[in-house]
Amino acid sequence: MSLPPAFRFIIVAGMPRSGSMWTYNVARGLLAAAGRRVEPTVVPQRDDEMVALLGQAHAHPDDAVCCLKIHSRLRRLPSDARLIVNIRDVRDAMISYMRFMHADFERGLKAVEGMMALTDHYVALGGAERLIVRYESIVAEPRPTLAAIARFLGLSLGRKALLAVEREWSKASIKEKIARAERDLMERRREGGPLRAIDVAANVDGTFRVYDPATGFQSGHIAGDGAKGWRELLDPAQRERLLVLTRPWLERHGIPA
Repeated sequence: MSLPPAFRFIIVAGMPRSGSMWTYNVARGLLAAAGRRVEPTVVPQRDDEMVALLGQAHAHPDDAVCCLKIHSRLRRLPSDARLIVNIRDVRDAMISYMRFMHADFERGLKAVEGMMALTDHYVALGGAERLIVRYESIVAEPRPTLAAIARFLGLSLGRKALLAVEREWSKASIKEKIARAERDLMERRREGGPLRAIDVAANVDGTFRVYDPATGFQSGHIAGDGAKGWRELLDPAQRERLLVLTRPWLERHGIPA
């Protein structure tokens, strides 16, 4: 069974650094495995570019599904959409954000406020069927998490197809895709090719990450094995400030404080 004919949008929304890029690409992969045309083929870097696609999708063929990943607030959702919201322990998401963006603790703490508000917005937003995907489930149980996404999207895929999507978006495979994008960019630059805006994304300290426009994954997107968490990296005063800020949110979402 494929998606209903009127189904046009899949929106992966909510807090950054919560596995949303994995969820986004898994959704695209599942749709492709079911024989659906998936757009866009080039993944925009910016939310405003993603949002603009909401107004353009109906100009595309009827068999196309527009997949969007958004970390800003939509006031309402299209009636022909399904919404996937990623949630993660926001303290871990903060450390991931600081590492990924080269940000300090104060900037990370400010990012936490936005992460919590954005998650609450999409959890409460009506207008579309909704699936909650927890980061911890992606890490611990990727196969059942992937199968749950397929069911939510109304896709009936065989075991072979599901395993192929799982392999395509495994941690090792994603790391190789990022490394390939980095190699390709370095080779193109050595040959005198231009540095396009879509090739890189900026960190807060003025450095850059290589951006893969086919997937949206970027340098540093996947933390190394054994990466330290907030308990190890923050001093006692920082941990206390973080807990005071996040405790009510953690309790609302069933995350142990």
